[in-house]
Amino acid sequence: MRGIYSTALTKILLDKGFLPGDLSEKILKRLSIEGSLGRSHVDVTLKNDENFKDVIVVTGFQNAVRKTYSVLKDILKRSFFSKILPLYAVFRGRVEKKISRDICLVETPIGASGLWRDQFCFPGRETNFTIIGYENDLKTPVLREGVYIVGKYMILNDSGVAQYSEHIKDPDVIEELRGLSEIIVKEGFGVKWRSSAKNIDTTSLLNEYTELKDKYREVKERLDRERGLAYIGEEILFIHVSSEDMKTLDIYRSSVIRTFPGHHVMKTYSTIGELIDLLDEMSDLKDQKEFMRRLSNILRQKMYETDATLIHRKTFFEKIIYIGPARILNISTSDEDDVNINLLLHRVIKGEGVYDGLNIPKNMGDHALTFVSTSLRSILHAYFSEDGELKGLYINMNTKPVVIPDIDHQRSKLRFKIIYNDLFIDGVIIGDEIRIIDDKEFNYFCEEKIFSEELCQEIRDILNNMMTKKDLLKNIFIDLFREYKDQKIVSEDSLSKLYYVLTH
Repeated sequence: MRGIYSTALTKILLDKGFLPGDLSEKILKRLSIEGSLGRSHVDVTLKNDENFKDVIVVTGFQNAVRKTYSVLKDILKRSFFSKILPLYAVFRGRVEKKISRDICLVETPIGASGLWRDQFCFPGRETNFTIIGYENDLKTPVLREGVYIVGKYMILNDSGVAQYSEHIKDPDVIEELRGLSEIIVKEGFGVKWRSSAKNIDTTSLLNEYTELKDKYREVKERLDRERGLAYIGEEILFIHVSSEDMKTLDIYRSSVIRTFPGHHVMKTYSTIGELIDLLDEMSDLKDQKEFMRRLSNILRQKMYETDATLIHRKTFFEKIIYIGPARILNISTSDEDDVNINLLLHRVIKGEGVYDGLNIPKNMGDHALTFVSTSLRSILHAYFSEDGELKGLYINMNTKPVVIPDIDHQRSKLRFKIIYNDLFIDGVIIGDEIRIIDDKEFNYFCEEKIFSEELCQEIRDILNNMMTKKDLLKNIFIDLFREYKDQKIVSEDSLSKLYYVLTH
């Protein structure tokens, strides 16, 4: 277990009957786990991706990955789960074509061409391959030549090279493993020592080596006589944690250690680490609701002094889109606890071109009003010409946004981020015309169970309901823009009126 979600995820899995394995000293201490229990081999590993912190990568043996999927799917109901994909899967394949100087496409038995990066690859070459990962589209397998057999403590292969997990740091352990590696390499194999090898005696490691050698020979024989996958060592799963479900993880973490509501969102998207630690310490106050109400009030006051940027996150490893910075015209609350807020943002368009989705001209000097509510699954953008004519409305469907403070390090200034996960399907209103767009990709994610059935139906219902109110929405935004042009601000009552229309 590694990464910013490790405490919460460990708590969830332990509660569901999983046993601890190879946990960090910090996690062992937090969860009061006896050291020896937390240092056995692992059947499944969970960690957040290094570049996309809101993506959890789950790898391990088949039964363990599938049980983890079942448990987390039931808890993280607003997050996105990829298909479970084969990893360390071995097959005999043929190179289809060369696409660059050292990259070839290879036929695979899983329905997608694989990428083989090797300067000596050429069309027509046939050899043994192992799937060692996937490209960011989560469809294209990444291949390595050779046969890889997975064990609890090592991965045996035919590379003739010894490698060591980055988590094996004890010089005495490395020296012992180096001696075993020499034996393995002399017999014509290569080995990658897993982190769990650091806690196991030499006899157990040699016994596993013998078992993996037998499996290696069995797989090689199968490759010689048949096509298809000859062996699957592990499986891999990707979970894109939505900002909504990060609140759920906050609750699990808070049962172990002091955690303020918003901990995981801040850890994922903010750069103010010291503030997160301070808020965690303060979260032990008895009246949590009052603490969050006061914190929200402080942040709302600060919002008038700075700007906000929308962080438009699509699924998994797609590029993040930044919209803004935008001036905050007004803020209102959308519940009696003063925690959920409504924001109206204003931007002056600086470029020329075409508005994406609306397919209408974008002109320098246009104005954009954006309505965001942390209690709704939609964000509305209204585009006006420089002289105040409404050009069109764009209704973006998404998970509930989260607003967090951050630091603009270039200007040494407080700023706010509005983070949400885009759900592809959107609505467009131009004059009397209404259109639902990007529904093909949305339907694919629903059919593949990447989005939950409940979420898919909810999003369709919300969008269809809003499209029936097109004239009312247009008129409200026209009034909001007039109010802004006349007074340079927009009243809280005007925001509340728009919120009421969207929720009734």
